[in-house]
Amino acid sequence: MSFIKLLHFEMKRIWKAYVLLVLLVTVMQLVSIWIASRNRVANLEASAKQQGLTLDQLGRDYSFDGAELFNSLPIIGSIMLSIAVLLIYMLLIWYRDWFGKNTVIYRLLMLPTNRASLYFAKLITIFSLVLGLLSLQILLIIAGVSIATSIIPTNFFYHSLSVTSVIQYGGPFSIFLPSTPLFFVLVYGLGFTFLSVVFTAILLERSFRIKGLVFGAMYLAFIFTVFISILEMSSTYFFFSETLLVIAATGVIILVLSIWLSIYFLQKKVTV
Repeated sequence: MSFIKLLHFEMKRIWKAYVLLVLLVTVMQLVSIWIASRNRVANLEASAKQQGLTLDQLGRDYSFDGAELFNSLPIIGSIMLSIAVLLIYMLLIWYRDWFGKNTVIYRLLMLPTNRASLYFAKLITIFSLVLGLLSLQILLIIAGVSIATSIIPTNFFYHSLSVTSVIQYGGPFSIFLPSTPLFFVLVYGLGFTFLSVVFTAILLERSFRIKGLVFGAMYLAFIFTVFISILEMSSTYFFFSETLLVIAATGVIILVLSIWLSIYFLQKKVTV
């Protein structure tokens, strides 16, 4: 079975749950924006009435940051839910092959193909789900901005409400949606590296079972310690641009090491 067929197989196994997650996140965020916008207008109308002013007159003296509308608990909760689901599935994508009703791992490991294809199919599947939710979030911000600006008079916004302003000032969005291509590549490159490290720990456990669980934990701790130590050292002795280069180089080394170890364990140690 080729890599493309394995990737299609992995996607097919998750698409229903993924669509459900997408729908849930969409409803949570758009309904939250709609309710927050309606409540803000109601409060503005009540304030204007109390002061004997019209909304236009009140808008000359009062404004607020529209990005606040995107900091509500349902929106942040939907983001945390997405992260939690992806972290759980990062484990399930391997372990359900062993512990599911039909032990799929028997068929997968017996396929007349390089087991590296199986590894990369699972790795790309998880990362594709991440990028899919990222794309969804951008679309939801665009839709949320449209909803907010259609309900709240624009003169009440401290600055023009836009996708850019929400990403910059809307709480967690500045982390998950870096504003520059360099930081985007760095953040999601490190995320891809983290995924490969976790896969290595899982395959260590699958290779050596109880001992492998300890080895996996030690590997995670080792990688984390090395990365933090290099980050602290580079931020102390190097300029910011040089620190970014050191972080990127460290990430690449860890990524290559983790992929090599994972494929080695999958081909030489992991059994049905």
